Amino acid sequence: MIAEMFRALGPQHRGPVLRLVGWMVLAAGLQATALLCLVPLLRAVFETGPGAAATRPFGVFVAVALVASVVTVLVQRHAFLVGAGIGGALQSRLAEALDTLPRPWFRRGRSGELSRLAGPTVTATMNIPAHFLRPLVTAVVVPTVLTAGLLVVDPVVGLTLVASTPLLAASILLTDRMVATADGGRHRLADATAERVLEFVRAQPVLRAFGRLSQDRGRLGETLVAQRGADRRLLRVAVPAVLVHELLTKAVFLVAVGVAVVRLADGASGVVELLAVLILGMRIVDAVSAAAALAAGMRMTRRSLVQLNQVFSEAQAAGASGTASPGGVSQAPPTRDVAVTFRGVSYRYGSQGPGGSEGSGVLEAPGAVDWAVRDVDLDLAAPGLTALVGPSGAGKTTLAMLVARTDDATVGVVSVGGTDVRRFSADQLLDLVAVVPQDCVLLDGSLRHNLQVGRPGASEQDLLRAAEQAGLAELIAEREGGLDAPVGPRGSMLSGGERQRVALARAVLTQAPVLVLDEVTSSLDAVHDRAISAGLRRLAQTRTVLMVAHRLRSVVEADAVVVLEGGRVVQHGRHEDLVVTDGLYRRLWTTQQQAAGWQLVGASQ
Repeated sequence: MIAEMFRALGPQHRGPVLRLVGWMVLAAGLQATALLCLVPLLRAVFETGPGAAATRPFGVFVAVALVASVVTVLVQRHAFLVGAGIGGALQSRLAEALDTLPRPWFRRGRSGELSRLAGPTVTATMNIPAHFLRPLVTAVVVPTVLTAGLLVVDPVVGLTLVASTPLLAASILLTDRMVATADGGRHRLADATAERVLEFVRAQPVLRAFGRLSQDRGRLGETLVAQRGADRRLLRVAVPAVLVHELLTKAVFLVAVGVAVVRLADGASGVVELLAVLILGMRIVDAVSAAAALAAGMRMTRRSLVQLNQVFSEAQAAGASGTASPGGVSQAPPTRDVAVTFRGVSYRYGSQGPGGSEGSGVLEAPGAVDWAVRDVDLDLAAPGLTALVGPSGAGKTTLAMLVARTDDATVGVVSVGGTDVRRFSADQLLDLVAVVPQDCVLLDGSLRHNLQVGRPGASEQDLLRAAEQAGLAELIAEREGGLDAPVGPRGSMLSGGERQRVALARAVLTQAPVLVLDEVTSSLDAVHDRAISAGLRRLAQTRTVLMVAHRLRSVVEADAVVVLEGGRVVQHGRHEDLVVTDGLYRRLWTTQQQAAGWQLVGASQ
């Protein structure tokens, strides 16, 4: 566990922990020394009687005990401070790792795992100095010093304790292995439980709308029952193992006492030696008994630290391979007229990272249905507005999100400003590409707070200008408090269309030269659709805008329209050219125009 903690902290944070261990060894040594000072005090009392002869050993005992107490208190206080420092260091390192990891890493059901790593794991690691290290050091140092003292006071009893050491060590190792076996898979169940709880909470509107609340609650209950079963299995193994170790330790103590009594009866030792065995032996038992419980707790904490180190290793590997270099590209990223290009780009669901490198890569089974995007070569107008259209499942959103590295291309290269997006650091890519997803996430706060996520230092004038371009001006004027009006948890006080407009305004504020918009007008009425379309046309005069659209009326004035079908580009041109050319775009346009005039029979009655 200690080794895993040092790995998690990194070399720069090991010094305080090592110094703390040194002070803990001193404190434990002083505690054992204070107990050993009782032996000359007992000898003075029993051999010469109370009086002047006992004064000096008593004074030495009191002095050593006082120093040991003061040092122990100071060390324990320092342990809490070191623990707090460890917590801060781990949280900072985890934040850096999450910044470095490529975005596809986060799409593997990581919510539960990250929640546990950032919460309970960091807390458990903070507790190591205060609640694990000191008992651990005490369990090693105190028995060692006291056994050495007993070897001097009564060599036979001392040798009895030394001979029992392998047995006690084997008991601790057995306890550790039994806990490890019972704990296997428990963390995975905990992560799955956390994921299921989050899913259950987020899906409440859908579950209630379709009357599936009880059924999904049953699925959640099954997960909770499985988690409870894993916890019970751990307790059924760990508790008996710890109890057996404690009984074994007490048995060794009783044997040592028995040996001392026999030696007293034979006249080989005296009452002082028997009392020393009783006093020192009880302290040895207390220290060694705690070792088994420590082993169980350390095993569980170690497993969490192993997972945390795995995250750090993946982040380091990502940086080393260039897929998310912390330093990013050496040259400054471009800031205007940023071209976006796709070269031989294909993407397959379930792939983890690029399956090829720049200028290389061959698709396996090119006709397979699991390829969401296939053989795309495309140049976006810079600046300009490019629209991706096509039927559902054509690969529009997948292709667009490759620009922002929500996923990485399985084959081929996506470039921004002439540089592979995988070479940019997370911060550099965020400065270059702003994304407005279809499912917008807002923070519980005010409109101002949510807009300033895009640019914390934005002025009031900047906020209002971005709001105007995103069609938010009317909403701000109507809401009491204006920009300071609350939006509720996850934007619950706003409609879907209003949330999309807030997200669009936030992206506009970033001043990123590339905007990726996924169905930003899907929840808007015709009036707001036209207003935002006009705003996008103005933005496209100075930025590279890639817009995924389902309603073709939103792309009529786009600089280029890219038509996708089955993950491939089947048409590419302007609206006025595509609409008069026989092909998929014309069929989609005709169908939507006809649907626009539909009305329910009797709707006007």
